[in-house]
Amino acid sequence: MQNIKELILKRLRETLTPAEEQALEAWMMESDQNRAIVEELSDPQRLAESFAKLDSLHPDQVWKRVKSNSEDILVSPLFLRRRLRTLTSYAAAVVLLIAAGIYFQEHTKKTLTVRPEMQLSMDVAAPSTNHSVITLSDGQEIYIDSAKAGVVAIEGNVSIRKNSNGSIEYVDSGHDGPLQYNTLTVPRGSQIASIILSDGSLVVVNAGSKIRYPVSYSRSERGIDITGEAYIEVVKDTRRMFTVTGGGMITEVLGTHFNINTYPDETGMKVTLLEGSVKVSGGTKHKVIKPGEQTVYERGIMQVRTGIDVNQVIAWKNGLFDFQDKHLPEVMRQISRWYDLTVIYEGKIPEIEFFGQMGRNLKLSDVLNVLKDAGLHFRMEEGRRLIVL
Repeated sequence: MQNIKELILKRLRETLTPAEEQALEAWMMESDQNRAIVEELSDPQRLAESFAKLDSLHPDQVWKRVKSNSEDILVSPLFLRRRLRTLTSYAAAVVLLIAAGIYFQEHTKKTLTVRPEMQLSMDVAAPSTNHSVITLSDGQEIYIDSAKAGVVAIEGNVSIRKNSNGSIEYVDSGHDGPLQYNTLTVPRGSQIASIILSDGSLVVVNAGSKIRYPVSYSRSERGIDITGEAYIEVVKDTRRMFTVTGGGMITEVLGTHFNINTYPDETGMKVTLLEGSVKVSGGTKHKVIKPGEQTVYERGIMQVRTGIDVNQVIAWKNGLFDFQDKHLPEVMRQISRWYDLTVIYEGKIPEIEFFGQMGRNLKLSDVLNVLKDAGLHFRMEEGRRLIVL
């Protein structure tokens, strides 16, 4: 079902389609609480007053923004759970999520406004180029950003091409060739990279990640090794299993879409399924998961989580930071990889839980300006060191 917040927002703007109206009504019928939330949010005065509590805006200003905002809400701000708890109802919290998304979008046109006091002496722009490197079997390195479109290398029976959209594609001639391996490295502070393997499978690789893979697959097997994070769309082939190895896990699929996160500094290695089915093994543990489920493997223990919002998991692929239900260290790890920073905490790390999403095309100061609402302060030092105060 479409995101409930989006449906409520469309209802406020009176732009719901009949199908969306039916979907929202079905959600309202699930419980009295759901119906109460929608009814409260349909009251413009309550909406405006709730949001005004946080930003000291006149209610008329907020409601005007709600009614006039475009449909394209791509940047959502963050809110602290502890801050939302100061409001009188769950419905008010939902109001704030919706209204604040409109507020930031209207004022920024997808770029948040930086308050003067949050300008950094050494600001960092979002990655604008792809610094990824392909290391060939003989050790030669190809820098994707500087390579021209067309064939960039030949490995055995495979041509390696850079497409016009910047993606890399391995084109197999169909003739048997020697077993050779290439490595794609996407450093911290780089745009993500997309690669189409010789079997046609797509791998989108996040910043601070690396994959190793055969240039051409055999008739019986295919797969990659990974460190970091990738989204993978495996071309279905019932004759050859596709195996992803990384973080102490082995993920086996025939044809499916999934996300794998093996960053060594994260809590647990995660495989999240979007489509099809996968078998995940770690040590002596084995789990088969379905779409919307996630395996987490940590210290020899494997768990399966259900009801996962897969759009949150692959937000990075879609140009967004996802801070939903994330604590400060998790948030800062995302930021550090994207901007290539070393994050240092002065004093005890505060217990703060965020939710919401932000565009990854923002300057560092723009992102930190929003985090400042959590009572945090930051200082930049030489060597791309970000101090959290």
